[in-house]
Amino acid sequence: MSERPARRRRSPGRLVFVLAVVAVVLAVTSHAQAALAVVVLAVLYAGVEAVIAWRRRRATDS
Repeated sequence: MSERPARRRRSPGRLVFVLAVVAVVLAVTSHAQAALAVVVLAVLYAGVEAVIAWRRRRATDS
């Protein structure tokens, strides 16, 4: 039985960029509340990714 190749993670920067584009499109099309929700989600996601990267760097430094 062959093993499946590991899934590659998408770049966090790319996902935040896509969320920013979605937020701009929603804002331009008069969906301000949805755009704000997408911005909040993008900020939360970026924060979580930053914490994960920080913990990973800290673990390798020790």
